[in-house]
Order: sequence, then C-alpha cells, then structure tokens
Amino acid sequence: MTLDSRSRTLLIATLCLAVMLVTPARADSELVFESRGPGDAGGSHSFSASRFAGHTFRLTERTRITEVGFYADERFVASTVFAAIHQIGMVESAADVANDSRLKASALISLEPGDAETVSAAVDVILEPGWYSLVFGKGRYGAGSSAPLIGMRNTGTVQTPVTRGPFNLDPVTNQRTLVGASTRYFALGETLPPAAPPPRQFLAESAGPAANPLTGPTSGLSASTLTDTAARGERFELTRPAELESVVAWLSAGSGEVYAAVFPVSGPTAWPPAFSSPGFEAAAMASVALPARSQWDESIGELESPVLLPPGHYVVLLGSGRFGTSGSAGLIDVFDEINQTGSVVGSGSSWVVASNNYRIALNGRLVELTASPDALDFGTVPLEIGGQDAIEVTIWGDQPVTFDGISIEGADSAAFGLLSGPGSCLQGQIPGGSTCSIGLSFSPDRLGAHQAALHIAGQGLEDSYPVSLTGMVIAGQADLQIDRDNVDFGLVRLDERSDIELLTLSNSGTASVPIDGLEFSSAMFLRDGGDCPTGAFLLPPAQTCTLGLAFEPEAPGPISGALVLVLGEDLDPVTIDLSGDGLGPAQVGGTVISLGRCELEPTPLANAEVTISGQTESLTVFSDPDGEYEATLFDDQAPLSIQFSAAGHLAALREGISLTANELTLLDVELTALLGCYALSETALAIELEIGASGSLSAVISNSGPATGTLAIQSSADWLTALPMSGQIGAGDSLILSIEVSAVDTLAGSEDGVLSLQISDGGEPVELSVTISRTVLAPDDLFQDRFEEGR
Repeated sequence: MTLDSRSRTLLIATLCLAVMLVTPARADSELVFESRGPGDAGGSHSFSASRFAGHTFRLTERTRITEVGFYADERFVASTVFAAIHQIGMVESAADVANDSRLKASALISLEPGDAETVSAAVDVILEPGWYSLVFGKGRYGAGSSAPLIGMRNTGTVQTPVTRGPFNLDPVTNQRTLVGASTRYFALGETLPPAAPPPRQFLAESAGPAANPLTGPTSGLSASTLTDTAARGERFELTRPAELESVVAWLSAGSGEVYAAVFPVSGPTAWPPAFSSPGFEAAAMASVALPARSQWDESIGELESPVLLPPGHYVVLLGSGRFGTSGSAGLIDVFDEINQTGSVVGSGSSWVVASNNYRIALNGRLVELTASPDALDFGTVPLEIGGQDAIEVTIWGDQPVTFDGISIEGADSAAFGLLSGPGSCLQGQIPGGSTCSIGLSFSPDRLGAHQAALHIAGQGLEDSYPVSLTGMVIAGQADLQIDRDNVDFGLVRLDERSDIELLTLSNSGTASVPIDGLEFSSAMFLRDGGDCPTGAFLLPPAQTCTLGLAFEPEAPGPISGALVLVLGEDLDPVTIDLSGDGLGPAQVGGTVISLGRCELEPTPLANAEVTISGQTESLTVFSDPDGEYEATLFDDQAPLSIQFSAAGHLAALREGISLTANELTLLDVELTALLGCYALSETALAIELEIGASGSLSAVISNSGPATGTLAIQSSADWLTALPMSGQIGAGDSLILSIEVSAVDTLAGSEDGVLSLQISDGGEPVELSVTISRTVLAPDDLFQDRFEEGR
C-alpha cells in the first residue's frame, strides 16, 4: 500500500503523539536488543487481543531500558497497542502473560494507518542480567481489543542468535509458538554498573540466570537425563548460615516430578553418601520436588518451610525416583555465565566429577543470626524446681546489634523469664560477628505442658527470630534433711538461758516442705533465733534455714525433751531429741570442829573461816555457832582447794576436791587449837607448923600444848607465896612451883589459902589454882602430937 503525502504527514503526527503519551526516551539511549536490523525486508507477523507476539532476549549486564518498539507494516488501522517486558526463567520459557507474575514494564503505542514504519514507546525500568520476553498485543494496559490484527514487517536474518522468536503467545494458556518470520523487535537503553546484592539475599548457583543453554552458537539444546538410577548436581560452599527457601533448575522436556536434595559434606572435594546406600535419602538436609514440564523451562521447587543451612560445604543433587518423586526430565547443559562450583554425577556406589555445567540455584535469605539451640526444651521438671538454661546467639552480619526487642509470647509466656549475666545479649550493643547468650528461666506455677516463643529482635536486625520454648511440669517430692537428730545443751545454771544451738533444715527434694509448726515437750526448751520464718512456713527446694534452740532449766539435774516438727499433710513429723543439765548450785559444806586446848572430844567451832579457791574468784564463808558451814558454787571448776582457819587454831587445807552439779559434798574438819594444854601436879596441899615456924611445899605445872604460856600467880593469904610468881611455860615444858608457908605472928589454928595461876597464850586465859591448908599448933598441941606419934 502506497500513502500519499497527506497520509504520511498524518501518520508521522500520530506517531509523534503516541511517543508523547509515555515517558520520553533518554537522549543517550543505545541499542540493547534487536531481533534484526532496520529496514523493510518484506513479510509480516501480526498480533491481537487473543494472540500476542514477541521475542525473547538476554541481558548479561544490569541495564536500564528506556524504549521498546517494532517495525509496523502499512496494513494496520488506527489503534492503540501495548508493549510489555516480562522476565522469564530461561530462553525457552514462555512469559507468564496470563498472570503477569513477572511483568517488569508496559507502555502504550498509538498507531495510525500509513506506510510501514518503526514505532516505539518510552519506558523506564532497570533489569538485572537474565532472560526477558518483549511482548506486544491488544486488550491489556489500556490498549483496545476490538481492532483487527496488527501487522509487523521486516523479515530477514536474525541478528541475535541466542534469542528466541519471533513467537506467538496465547494470553490465556501462556502457550508459546515460534513462527518463521523475522520481525524487527528492539529495546533501547543503557548499561549500568552491577547493583550491590541485597544484604540478606542468599543465592548459591552453578550458572547465572543469563546463562546460554546452547552447547554451541549453531547447535540446539542438550540435556543430561535425570533417572531413578543416577543423580547429577553441583557443589557449593556457604560461609555463613542461610535459610533455603527454593531450588531452581533448568530442565528439558519431561513429565511428573524430579527431586532436588541438598547434602552436607565434609569438605570441598568430599562426596555425599553412595547413591545406592540405604542412608542416601536420610543424609539429605533438605529435599524438594521440581515439576518437569513438557517444554524446556526453568523449574522452581518451593520448600514448605525454610531449612537452615549452617556454614560449610554442600552438594545439591537432582534425580528421579527418590524423595517421593516419580518423573523424568533432562538437566539442561549451559556453556556461559558459569559460576564454576564443580559438577558431579553418580550412580550405584560411585561418584565422579562431571564435565557438564548446569544452571542450579539455591534461593533464600542469609541469616542475620543463629540461635543454638533453635528450640529450647526444659524437659520434665518438678513444679517448684523449674529450670534455667541459655541460648547462644551468633551474629553473622558485620553490623552491631542492640537486643532491645527481645520478648516472650504465648499462652504460657509468664512461666518463662529472661536472665542477664556475663556475656549476655541484653547488655548493650553487641558487635557484629560475635556471640552472646540469652539466659532463660522456667518458673511454672501449674502442672502440665508449657509452651511459649522467645522472639529475638532489636536494632540492627531486620527480622524477629523465634525460638520455641517448652517444658513439662510434674509434681515434686519434698525431702527434709536436718543436720542432726539430737541437741545436748550441757550444763546450764538454773533460771539462766543456754547458748543458742542452731539446727539446720535443708530441703533436698523437688517440692517445698510445709512446716506447720514446732512443738516442744518441755517448756524448758524453746526456740531462740535462727533465720527460719516464724509460724507455719514453706521451705522451698534446694533452700536451707536455721532454727535457734535454747535451754532454760527450772530444776537441777539431767533434763530431757524433744522438738517435734509438724509437717504438712502426707508427711511424717520429725522428732529431735533435746537434753541438758540444770546447774543447780553445787554445794560444799560440813562442820568445823576443834579439839580445844586439852579436850579429848572435838567441839563445834563458831566463826571458822572456809575459803574456796579454784573459781573465777575465791569465796569465803564462816561457820555458824554450831560449827556448820555451807557454800553454793556455780562455777565448779574442779579441782578446788578449801582452806579452813580460825583464830588460835592450826589451819587445815583440803585440795583436789571435785564437785558435781546439784550435789552436796560434806567435809567435817578437825582444827587443832594453837594453845597450850596446862596441868598442875597438885591442886590441894596441906602442912602443919608450930607457931613461929615456916615450911615449904611444891607443885609442878606442865604444858602439853603447842603454844607457850605466860604464867602469873596470885596468893589469897599473906602467909602463902610461890616461886616463881611469874614466867613462861614453853610447849612441852614443865615448871616446879616452890610454895612457902609461914606460921609467924599467928595463933594456933587451921586456915586455907589459894594460889591462883593465870596463863595467857593468845587464847582465852587459862586459870588454875592450888589450895594450901595450914594448921598452926601450940606447943602443947605439938607435944601431944609427938606423944601420939611416939606411942
């Protein structure tokens, strides 16, 4: 069809208006993709609302697309069409135009009838390396759908052999059909520097998304068959943990499902378990089924829940007939955009390094932190014991973290608590790349299962990391232990209180011991101090307290009793034996007797001193008028010594005396007086004298005592004298008294006279006397006497 000048002018104006309806192209845009060079080569390719048209192209660098278009022939009528860019998995994938799941950009192109011409629309979208489909059609994005087919011309040699197209695409089924025409499709834009990877993106891949699945520039696709008797895959390494979410593989035409399984291995050249090993499937950390479709396409297997892969070496294998899959497919070979990880292939018991390269990718998120364990079970614990444990947290990023968002949530959250200590995550900012700990307590208040979740969050973390907390609570068993079963207070003075004796109560069981009360069998035993609560109380597990006990004797002698600890229901009471001695006064007493001066029988001695030594201080008592004494002692520090003394007596010392509390020791002591014992040989003398005459008599005074006496003599008559009239009589000595009797100047007759002897020796004076009877005779009487004598 030939257009006149007016029509050409109208067409040009219309095209200019269409371009103005969208974002203008950048002035520095360059050709990014074209299916063939410009110019009319004849032929046509059309599209409509029920049949889209397009072409697939590859980007190996990050690119901004600013304009897309095609070469339109002269057959079109006035209409609006859309241009869209869809991302696809690989060169053979069909764009998902039914759902627009990977639509990247769209724009409208307004057309008017005229000559064949290049038409385009401005867009602005940044695309990462990979495969894309440029799609044109009607009935979408504001493009009308009632017009007839839109034709495109420009057949000839395809300029980019790694593309696929042109094609027709069913907008309902996504069914792609390649066509023979070589229509010109193109995209303009600019190459950009690579974008920094997202900090949390996890991607381990054996070939990039822009890899070319051709084995050569002119040959067709090839694939390695996946069966139930062999497995193929790639090696890779993780330097930090990641959550695996999906596995991507380029598969050739197949049916059913094949599996992808991830195996941890010990090193970069280590192998997974033998393919024929019974433990092959069990060794996998993760597995997922991949759909094997009839066309050559990218296949994605999404895990039901992410699987944490720790840092280390891994092998990802693809095959069939394992992990619940049954299907067939080919693993497509690629030859560029390779991230060489090391392909492997195995069958039976052997593994070898493969020469093929595949596009296998593991997708997910890098983990900011890991918690070990990632589920904390406190196990089965008694109700009052609970438990404590800790979770170690590793920060894998470089940025510091402040854990100010940690919380415990769930129906039983009150049973769990946070603990802080050295190395705790709760102590301020934690540097990136380091570890810290979160201490946890389990303090339930009911029996049965408990469950909550610890959420680890804070500044520097994008996500909250949950850790399951569980515990089972059972009733505990009380076990009261007492450090002794008897207490002896020893000797205690009456009406005084003993020193406190502590009784230690310990609960070595797993439930509290209910102590309802204390019962003493005697009021002389009582509680005094200690740190156990007063009244009824509970002694928790693993706790101790002390009971202070005392003894106040009210009677002398041994006293015994008991303390009964009354325990709660179903627990037997506990009895502690108690004993002590009432220290009632220890006594020493007796009678102090004296032999006197010359007495043969002892007599009581009043006011004799009794001095008791051996106590803190000496004690002195006196005997009463009957010679009896008694001393009460409380500090009977045996042996004691007792000193007896009295004026004029020889002291007596008793040593090494031991007293027993509450007993009386009697000591009868004889004191020898330190006095003389005097005696006269004569107490009465008689003498006859004639008038005018004198005569002599004698008497002996002796001293058998231990003292020296001083003698003084007095006469009751002038006719009676003694020599000596004074002097001393030593101990054991005697003295002869010469008694002179005179009859001068007297008349005849008889008369008595007395010599009184008084002896002093420090005691009471001793008085002795001698009576002298004098008879004076007249001369006749004298004659008569003599006569009588003569007869």
